[in-house]
Amino acid sequence: MKTPRQRLDPDTRRAQIVRTALDVLLESGYAAVSIKNVAERCGIRLSTVQHHYPGKPRLMAAVIEEVADRCIRKYGHLAEASGADARERLRATIGALCGVEPDAEIDTLFVELWAYARRDANGAAILRALYDQGRVMLSRLIEELVPGLAPDEVRQRAVTIMAAADGLAAISSAPTAVGAADRRATVSHLMDLAKAPPAAGDDPDGEYRA
Repeated sequence: MKTPRQRLDPDTRRAQIVRTALDVLLESGYAAVSIKNVAERCGIRLSTVQHHYPGKPRLMAAVIEEVADRCIRKYGHLAEASGADARERLRATIGALCGVEPDAEIDTLFVELWAYARRDANGAAILRALYDQGRVMLSRLIEELVPGLAPDEVRQRAVTIMAAADGLAAISSAPTAVGAADRRATVSHLMDLAKAPPAAGDDPDGEYRA
């Protein structure tokens, strides 16, 4: 006799489908994610997955949104921690972004999602919104730490920090991946960048000069 399929409420079912798609993405990469594969892994009908996510683009959009929400919760908590000054909150946030305490799942997911976003405009838009939120989060901490910086300089420092963190994530699974000591050193260098006073000769109207 076949085991009866468990009936779940719509929100729980969607969460199950997205979590399963994330597992497939982590284990086998973007190419292995399909409506059929996810349905089989969930133990549900293909039509059930299609009811919630009519095609792979819709499913992948939900996956990216789930990863984005997870990152916002993780890094936002550090950036807004009560009882800590701006320097402590910024160092903790940069440390998390740079993987001082590695999160292999997040690193792997981002490598796969970057590749997907190159092929899908909707996926690219969701990731772009996530990066915008990250840049704003870092910018607020930098502005709090170094009052009076020109807006464009604040933005450039935030973008540089995110670019460095992305680079570490991109090579995290490579044989030559940087170790914990190098990651900590990177955090220190980025902190030096973030808290540096305005450079002499900066445009008083706010134009950033490299």
